[in-house]
Amino acid sequence: MREPKRGRVRPIPMVRTLAVSVITLFVLAGCGSADRSEPDTAGKPEVTATTAPSPTGTPSAPSGEPSVSSASTITVPGLPDQLLVTRQEHPRGGFQLRVFAPKGGAWTELEVDGRPLVPFVATDVQEHPLSIDCTDGGFVVTEAVAHQPAGVAFAWDVRRTTYAVDGTQVTAGQPVEVADNVLPKQLSTTYADLVKHTAFAGC
Repeated sequence: MREPKRGRVRPIPMVRTLAVSVITLFVLAGCGSADRSEPDTAGKPEVTATTAPSPTGTPSAPSGEPSVSSASTITVPGLPDQLLVTRQEHPRGGFQLRVFAPKGGAWTELEVDGRPLVPFVATDVQEHPLSIDCTDGGFVVTEAVAHQPAGVAFAWDVRRTTYAVDGTQVTAGQPVEVADNVLPKQLSTTYADLVKHTAFAGC
């Protein structure tokens, strides 16, 4: 009896399979390295720049003085923080403005030689015409004072003083005379802001 013929064994193409496997590994490796090059930001908090908030509340008036009747914030060109302005009404007539700057989480008054930056305005006696406004890095106070030496007719001299603010420190410049021997009627028409006691109109 003859033995059955055996089929021919076809060789498996190992070379091609191996080559395909190697190429696949390189592709996968390349994809993995690309993924690792991207920063992993999942779960990390976003960091944003913030500024310290202004102090809360309104400073009380000094002991023995009228209470604060109003308060508001102003922005001065060249200064990093907003400032606070309070107003006290005097019962006999007149008012006091005070300016505060933030320091250590509280309001600190800006003073000149221990006095408020803005002079007291009395309306029950001879008027003190003045105005205060913002300038770059501080304030400018313009005021009318009695002309010296006194003449036959009453007159005013107008002078202007600039105050530079650095934090809570105030440096006064030299007063500059703006006008000399101004009659009251001329003051009302030419320097109406002084007569009206205009405050911080340009802030």
